[in-house]
Amino acid sequence: MVQASLKTPAPAPLRVRFSSNAKCGRTWDNGISLHRWDNVVADKVRFKAELYQHIDKTRFQTLIGAMRTARNKFIAHLDDQNKEYTPHMDLAKDAVQFYHSYIARNEAEPNDLIGLPTDLNNYYSACYREAENIYAS
Repeated sequence: MVQASLKTPAPAPLRVRFSSNAKCGRTWDNGISLHRWDNVVADKVRFKAELYQHIDKTRFQTLIGAMRTARNKFIAHLDDQNKEYTPHMDLAKDAVQFYHSYIARNEAEPNDLIGLPTDLNNYYSACYREAENIYAS
């Protein structure tokens, strides 16, 4: 059974988590995090195959590297860079939407996701429209 909670972070590497605490390095794709995607997904081979049908594997791995660099060089450690580099997050958003959809279709029990959106794309669009209306008023 999958426990769905807004307080439970999404699994790495599909999560965008920028933090300056000591645990930060352990939440990225290094196999330690309890909430890592492969600790949640039962059929890891199927999940990865479907993920890489949905998004380009090379572009996704490049994005993960860029997110690590942004975290390591500016956000968590603020090295010598005076200008923040933020990678484009469209691909990350697509990966999160795929992950959520996969979990909803293949891992969650019928009552696990009560009260949570089942389609993040529709949910995102609705929230975006709501924000536009509020901003316009």
